[in-house]
Amino acid sequence: AGDMAFPIVETTNNGTTADGTSHTVNLPTGIVSGNLLLAMFSLSTPATATWPAGWTELYDTASAGTLMGSGAYRVADGGEGASITVTTSIGGEGSYNTYRISGQHASSAPEVGTSATGSSTTPDPPAVTPTWGSADTLWFAVMHHDFCTVTTAPTNYTNLLAQDGATPVTASARRALAAADENPGGFTVSAADAWVAQTCAVRPAEAGGATTKRLLTLGLGSVVPLWPAWWRYQRQRRRHAHHP
Repeated sequence: AGDMAFPIVETTNNGTTADGTSHTVNLPTGIVSGNLLLAMFSLSTPATATWPAGWTELYDTASAGTLMGSGAYRVADGGEGASITVTTSIGGEGSYNTYRISGQHASSAPEVGTSATGSSTTPDPPAVTPTWGSADTLWFAVMHHDFCTVTTAPTNYTNLLAQDGATPVTASARRALAAADENPGGFTVSAADAWVAQTCAVRPAEAGGATTKRLLTLGLGSVVPLWPAWWRYQRQRRRHAHHP
């Protein structure tokens, strides 16, 4: 079966965390079992992040000895809570973006590229080629920056989330594009400083999932065998009507 419509961002959240090694990251509202939860977290020091049980890390990258960016996902099952705690190996201030997504593929995890790093006013997310090929994919351009105001998201990317003026800043924007690969343009920011950038792809659900396929199979299996009997019955009725 082919892929259906693009995954949909239902709700988002973003904020900052105080200096320390234990960081409260608030999840979006309205979580329903089966939703895809996506989180991006920045820290103002080159530590490593530990995500809580149930979350799978997508990347964890430091830049220029001054910044760390990390991302993770989870499929909601009712046990995720309203917030999570991200633990870092070194203390620092943090920030985050979180997403609640529906319409994603039931068995394909989000995929990312190779993290890009630098120190400039144009953080540039990497190219990514998902393993599922061309589909109605939902793409995220992500940036972790030491300190800035975000001027623009990459071209064609919308709904920018960012904590302007925070230390550090997590910024992300999204694009619905049917393609086999994607290489977003750069963000533009107010200050040249250390950054980590990433691109994340979310695969759409399959068209006609297992339940639909089963119903179609049952329907055809029930109706088709009855067709010859119905036809014979109609023929006999017409014959009887002409020759009572």
